[in-house]
Amino acid sequence: MPEVAGGALGAALPLTSGDEAGADAGADLDEDQVVDVVVDQHGYGERSLHVRGHVVAVPSHMMWQDLDPVAFITDFADRIYHVDCKDTRMRLGGGRNGVLSSHLPWGDPRRGWDFVSTGRGDVPWEDSFRALAAIGYDGPISVEWEDAGMDRLHGAPEALAFLRRFDFDPPAAAFDAAFSS
Repeated sequence: MPEVAGGALGAALPLTSGDEAGADAGADLDEDQVVDVVVDQHGYGERSLHVRGHVVAVPSHMMWQDLDPVAFITDFADRIYHVDCKDTRMRLGGGRNGVLSSHLPWGDPRRGWDFVSTGRGDVPWEDSFRALAAIGYDGPISVEWEDAGMDRLHGAPEALAFLRRFDFDPPAAAFDAAFSS
């Protein structure tokens, strides 16, 4: 994992340029591609990754698209060159809110999902960061802060503090090896 560094608000992680990552451009799974994702996650991934094979992992988009961000990290381990951290709170249920309610304003309680400050939604962040460690990811990680119900001067530093909890090194050996000595 890259070392966490502070920015103007203490809310920036170190970035490498696209040239250093060997990428001309990247694609993320966004709302305008939702039909492709529903039809065939792996087929979509192959089509979206044609630009030198790189992708931006954006777990918040995967949540409302009903994709597993941890499985995505594992499946596209060799193609992820940037991880974008923001969160999504899902409010589906009762037959009143669906994923296609995005025509409603951000923060409207009738929406089926909303972007919220990282750590306040439903993205499985610990599992995602453990998967990133397992694939040996050492590329850029950014906090993209979006939350219609919280001031950014509170939310951005809080999001960074939340993510720093997952900035730990994996063990050098299997955990049970310690019991044999």
